[in-house]
Amino acid sequence: LFYEQWFGSTRSNGGYEIVNKYSSIGGTSSWIGKPVSEIRSINQDSAYQIFENGKIYWKRSLGAWTVRLGAVNDRFGSAGYESGYLGFPRGDERTIAGRGIYQQFEGGQMYWSSTTGAWDVRYGAVMNRLAQLGYESGYLGFPTSGETKTKDGIYQQFEGGRIYWRPGKESIDMSSAIL
Repeated sequence: LFYEQWFGSTRSNGGYEIVNKYSSIGGTSSWIGKPVSEIRSINQDSAYQIFENGKIYWKRSLGAWTVRLGAVNDRFGSAGYESGYLGFPRGDERTIAGRGIYQQFEGGQMYWSSTTGAWDVRYGAVMNRLAQLGYESGYLGFPTSGETKTKDGIYQQFEGGRIYWRPGKESIDMSSAIL
């Protein structure tokens, strides 16, 4: 009873997986801190729990992964959290030495640096072009905006330029110097 009052019901979907993830990252002595909510079911295949400094999401097909509170979680929220186009996290955040972090979600990748803030790049034509150019290590660097719709497509701004895409066309990149 005490355990369930602190962590939430282990009978809810994902309860064991969230508790196991919490334990695997160090529990109360980890960066995520103490639980501040019970485990909350989203549906029968997914759940989450809020902690002092982050959240643990679980989805049956993906497992349990953390999302740190702050800029990344705020951007995740502006995209509709797990019910938005990003979907659930597919891994924990990863450090890009000397630059920032990135985190994979079902529908794209989130990037954060102290100079750019948190921005996502959706999987599809823009991400494919970014991959061809070496992701954040290429000349474009980190994203500095979300997608911007135009009358016939979209573009996304990066530290070193933009990627443009129109339906039925390949995406193209342009450096800031050309722009």
